Amino acid sequence: MTAKASAWIALGCLLAPWSGSDAVGARAARAQTVTDSAQLTLVSADGNTLVERGRASGTLPGTVEVALTLGGRTATSSFTIRTPGGTISGRGKGSLKPGKGGYDSFGGTVVVVRGTGRFKGAHGTGWLYGSIYRVTDAMSVRVTGKLRY
Repeated sequence: MTAKASAWIALGCLLAPWSGSDAVGARAARAQTVTDSAQLTLVSADGNTLVERGRASGTLPGTVEVALTLGGRTATSSFTIRTPGGTISGRGKGSLKPGKGGYDSFGGTVVVVRGTGRFKGAHGTGWLYGSIYRVTDAMSVRVTGKLRY
């Protein structure tokens, strides 16, 4: 897996919101600042698309799966994070910078487009950065953003 691919996988796992609050008999709209970190590993690869999984910790802990598609100097991804209260899904895009010692760094943006359970109607935006070890495609990523649900 390339660094670009891993970077977008990480995006997905870090923008997962943790909790929502329901009012009695009605759903209260919430906005939450999210800061999460994740360690991801390669599960499979098909052409220029990589699938990675791992665990996110921080504001929104859960299990994350990301599909990353590489193209030139950009990468796009789709992600789903599963939490005890529901799932959050979205997409990301960004750029990659080659590094030294087998490590590349990346940065970009992420958009949450839907949620289930307590995250029904989730949407939001954020930023991510991290690194990928090109030898094994293991990735470390950190995401910060705003989530509404």
